[in-house]
Amino acid sequence: MVGFGTRITSVLTWFGALSYIHRDPASLFGADTMMNILLLYLMIGPSGATLSVDRLLERWWARRRGLPVPVVEPSVSATLALRLIQIHVCIIYLAAGLSKLQGQAWWTGTAPWGTIANPEYAPMQYSPYVSFLKTVVATRWTFELAMTISSLSTLAFEIGYAFLIWRPGFRKLLLCYAVLLHFGIGMFMGLKTFSILMLAFNMAFCSRRRCGGPSAS
Repeated sequence: MVGFGTRITSVLTWFGALSYIHRDPASLFGADTMMNILLLYLMIGPSGATLSVDRLLERWWARRRGLPVPVVEPSVSATLALRLIQIHVCIIYLAAGLSKLQGQAWWTGTAPWGTIANPEYAPMQYSPYVSFLKTVVATRWTFELAMTISSLSTLAFEIGYAFLIWRPGFRKLLLCYAVLLHFGIGMFMGLKTFSILMLAFNMAFCSRRRCGGPSAS
C-alpha cells in the first residue's frame, strides 16, 4: 500500500489475493474480482515509480551520494498497464450491460427499484431516504419516469461505454456518469469498496493534463 519494494510486494499481494479467492470461493464477491484485476496491472506497471516509499528512498539515496535526483522517465510498462486497464474496464461494462438484457426486470424497467429499495443493501434506516422512496412511488407517472430513466441510462452507459469512451467528445460525459453511477451504488447499495475499485478503473482514462489516453509516466 505504501509502495515499498513494489517489484516484489506487488507480485506477493496479487498472489495472496488470488490465493484468498481460490481458498474461500463461497465468500467471493464482485469487489474481490475487481481488486484482483487491478492488482494484476499494478504488478505489470511500475506501481512504485512516483508516489511511493520506493521513490522517496531513490531520491534520498541520490542526494546522499551527491548524484542528481533521478527523473521519472516515460515507461513502456506503465503505458501497457494503463491500456490493458482501459480495455478491461470496457469489457466489464459491456458484459454487465449485455447480461442485463437477459433479465426481464431490465426490459420492464423495474430493476432499479429492486436495488434502491432492497432492505439488505439500501440505507432503509434513514428516514430521509425512506421519504425519498415514498416520493418516487407517490404517483404512477413519477415511478415509471424514474425507473425508465434509470434503466435506459444505465444500459446506454454500460453498453455504449466500450465504444464511446475512446471518443474525446464523449469521454468526459461518460466519466462523469461513472462517478454518479458508482457514487449511487456505494450510497444506496452499500457497495462502497466495489464502487471505489470501479472508479479506479475509470481513472485509467485520465491523465494529468486531460482525460485521454494512457499516461507514459
